[in-house]
Amino acid sequence: MTLIHIENASKYYTMGEETIKALDDVSLDIDHGEFVA
Repeated sequence: MTLIHIENASKYYTMGEETIKALDDVSLDIDHGEFVA
């Protein structure tokens, strides 16, 4: 059973005229009982 589901997450930062990709189309599933760090 999936406890946490993230699909196609993206995060961009702008520094001046430059764009930094911190996350680009990231997906994640964490099932009940799994340990993550």
